[in-house]
Amino acid sequence: MTTISRMPTLEILKPNLTKIELNDKIGVWFSYETPIAFRVDDTVYISENIWSQTTGKHLNFIDGGAKAGRLNHADFQKRITEIF
Repeated sequence: MTTISRMPTLEILKPNLTKIELNDKIGVWFSYETPIAFRVDDTVYISENIWSQTTGKHLNFIDGGAKAGRLNHADFQKRITEIF
């Protein structure tokens, strides 16, 4: 029998910005329906903004505007695909 340590949770952080915590190790932030950042353990991976001004605000909300740590979008896509 498998034991679920924690049910996934959905948190609406701002209009059109949501975060899903899948378990204690993995979480994903979405701007509208697009994944823009994710967490594995204590490491957060954030994409550069290739979308809109609103998504840029969502990214700033997640990382406090520390754009230097953001991944170029191709690298972000590669990493998130490896996890999911």
